[in-house]
Amino acid sequence: MEPRWFARGGRHRLGALLGLGIALAVAACGGQSDAPPSLVEEGFFGAAAGDEPNAVLAARDVLVAGGNATDAAVAYYFAAAVTYPAAVSLGAGGVCVVYDAEVNKAEALEFLSPLAPSHQDDRRPVAVPALPRGLYALHSRYGWLRFGQLVTPAEALARFGHRVSRSLASDIALAGPALQAEADLAALLGGKGEGADLTQLDLAATLTQIRTRGVGEFYTGGLGRRLVEGARAAGTDLDFAALEAYAPAWRATADLPVGFDIAHAAPPPATGGAAALAAFAMIDAAGGPPADGADRLHLTIEAGLRALAERGAWQGGDGAAALDLERLGTLMAGFRADAATNPASLPNPPVAVRENPTAAGFAAADRFGDAVACVVTLNNLFGSARIAQGTGVLLGAARRVASPSLTPIIVANHNAREVQFVGAASGGVAAPTVMAGVLAGLFQGGLGLAEAVRQPRAVPLGEPNLVVPEPEVDAATREALARRGHSLTEPYGIGRINAIHCAEGLRNRPDTCVAVSDGRGFGLAVGG
Repeated sequence: MEPRWFARGGRHRLGALLGLGIALAVAACGGQSDAPPSLVEEGFFGAAAGDEPNAVLAARDVLVAGGNATDAAVAYYFAAAVTYPAAVSLGAGGVCVVYDAEVNKAEALEFLSPLAPSHQDDRRPVAVPALPRGLYALHSRYGWLRFGQLVTPAEALARFGHRVSRSLASDIALAGPALQAEADLAALLGGKGEGADLTQLDLAATLTQIRTRGVGEFYTGGLGRRLVEGARAAGTDLDFAALEAYAPAWRATADLPVGFDIAHAAPPPATGGAAALAAFAMIDAAGGPPADGADRLHLTIEAGLRALAERGAWQGGDGAAALDLERLGTLMAGFRADAATNPASLPNPPVAVRENPTAAGFAAADRFGDAVACVVTLNNLFGSARIAQGTGVLLGAARRVASPSLTPIIVANHNAREVQFVGAASGGVAAPTVMAGVLAGLFQGGLGLAEAVRQPRAVPLGEPNLVVPEPEVDAATREALARRGHSLTEPYGIGRINAIHCAEGLRNRPDTCVAVSDGRGFGLAVGG
């Protein structure tokens, strides 16, 4: 059987692999050449958008060299585990949605860490690291380049250092004194501002082990045992049996028709994507987004509120209940254009969800028509703030939310095998409403991607019954929302989205593809 990379464009696949540079592999002191691809191919190479610029550049280099969207996603998250520890580390977990044009199929990969134990003790439970096995599962099914090649950019960034991006520097400033409470994290990041040099030799050595010995070494080998020992030395309760047993899961997507296209989201337990599509469908059921700012935000808030309220009923399902159009139409039957809905009057009133908004989204599309959207989280800003001693691995906080609002979405036309949209929204309970608003602007409001992302936002919290408008929402619009009965509160984070929109199809007209990283953060979007 031929290797996967011969399946499409095998001649240039082989060229990309034979064109590997050796400089980074030598620098990484590895026994084999796992340097990132260095051969530049002409024409459209793909597009990528993410929350951390250094990691986006690593993903771009993979796409430029002939790697596919999956390769780009793997390279991005390994690199971000080095350059963006505020939201990503080897101790993180997440969810991805993948579309493969060759088999004309979309599916979801769930690699969330297990829920935290119901009891608490002085050792503060930490998350079982899920990212390495999640990325390996993603690559095993859809990747083209060698897995080790995709780890090498991260390894080099850790060993030789990189400049702290504005993304990381802003989160270091946000953490403030809390970051100083943990000695190891404070020693690593304390006082680091934008442009400062950051080197992580212990993490580089861990990445070398993963590159040369495989992900299994991290979970069942000597590296895994050192990780557990280092985690316990840092005062945590990480258990080797739980680490060894952890496994990601492939799942069928939750799907919604969008004209001739199908929107694909991850199913529960990550309900963010299904909630976003449910809200999008309800906006459509009400006639689409109005042109007036206050009317648009009112409709988006009302649809988002109903989607958030329904999430508890979807747990344990396959997402079909979330996107039952008859059910969604019934939910919107009580919508009033001139008045806010009392959440207590809904069939499934929302319950309070204390979900940390910190996460990192990434979207990629390649020249072959494939796409990947992922959102990864440490379940808290800088996770547990504990570094497993001797490994450089920042451990995630234990997951306490059964239905996290991680929101990756892909919209594709399966008749034409064309991707129209790839997006990833983060920001806790705000993320589904943010994604729904962008989708409504694109597919119902006739907006371009940049304009749809740039529109001022206001999102419901569900319970408590509050609406968060961002500062860009003007006073007149705020007054109009208040008159309808919305209880407005001060903004503290309104969600971020990284997305790619191909108005005339990714394969048919790649020149129409536009990549955008939300200006509310400090990410980067590339394409060409």
